[in-house]
Amino acid sequence: MSAREEFRALVPALGVTLLLPVPLLNFVADGAGRAFAFAYLFFGCALVAAECFRPDRAGPWAAKMTALAVAMTIEVATFCVCYWAVSEGLAADVVVLAALVAVPALSVVPYLVQLDGRPYVAVAFAALLLVSVKLAGCVVARVVYGPTAQADGEMAMSWREPNLLVWFCLGGGLLVSAGAAVLGYRLASSRSRVVA
Repeated sequence: MSAREEFRALVPALGVTLLLPVPLLNFVADGAGRAFAFAYLFFGCALVAAECFRPDRAGPWAAKMTALAVAMTIEVATFCVCYWAVSEGLAADVVVLAALVAVPALSVVPYLVQLDGRPYVAVAFAALLLVSVKLAGCVVARVVYGPTAQADGEMAMSWREPNLLVWFCLGGGLLVSAGAAVLGYRLASSRSRVVA
């Protein structure tokens, strides 16, 4: 299958998942609503990635990744437009964070689906992996700043004023994503050599 055919096959899933974070964007002023909207954006992107790499949908890895990158670009752009529509404006940190949310879905989920063969388990495991990175960041922040880290605001996840926890989560998430991307490419390459 070509990248165009792969993308066409993703359109139904993309159509459904585009709408996941939109209702939560009405609560952008509330910190929890904003966080949940970004979490739903991740799940939407992850579900599209799982759909793309389902075991019953054979196709070249490059075509799948191209189609998936286009789909996730549409997801992130739609999220940013909706965010802009319900808030006073669109800050650069929203665009950057929305793009960063899509990165693990673009790399970790395809690798896990190829590894295990169960798309929804891969989505759940990718989410648990990212939660583990955040929990490890909380432990590091607690060790570095001491028992008053929470009261001193060092455990806050402010993207406008990033602290150690934010940088740890960002670095850890990108490191996990890069590792999964490399392993996913190698796994796809080794499987295509075996088939050929």
